[in-house]
Amino acid sequence: MRGCHSGGAERKWSPRERRILYIISPDRKKEKGHNARGTTLYSITVSSVFPTLHESLQQVLAQRFDWTELRDVQEQACRAVRAGSDALIIAPTAGGKSEAALIPVMDDLLKNGRPGIACLYLSPLKALINDQEERFRTFCTPASLSVMKWHGDVPRGERSW
Repeated sequence: MRGCHSGGAERKWSPRERRILYIISPDRKKEKGHNARGTTLYSITVSSVFPTLHESLQQVLAQRFDWTELRDVQEQACRAVRAGSDALIIAPTAGGKSEAALIPVMDDLLKNGRPGIACLYLSPLKALINDQEERFRTFCTPASLSVMKWHGDVPRGERSW
């Protein structure tokens, strides 16, 4: 969403803030802040999660992927995980689900450190595990976090974690 028109001038906001619109009522008699269809819009500003991520993670995202902000699903996942909530991440194909799961875990590992195995990512398919390992290494290796996979085709000598 680039701007919001609510009876006044269109407002554009920085990439560091988000605008969440709540559709409240289709009543045409509501006060200013309604659209042409009569739906009243209320909004709140929520700061972006990106600037609060560990500096190493911000650098990896910016340098490797040219990201300066996260997708909405990633922002929501980070907020939920930071709040200690369970999270079920649902998004379309290529919608950023893997990163939504990985980014808050990486952020916590980089900020707080964790001994031993700190994250276990489960997948039902060997091919998906292989793909995700490659993708996760792109995120984790520059931040000095190790990634290892384990399935039936991984030689015993590489299962040494």
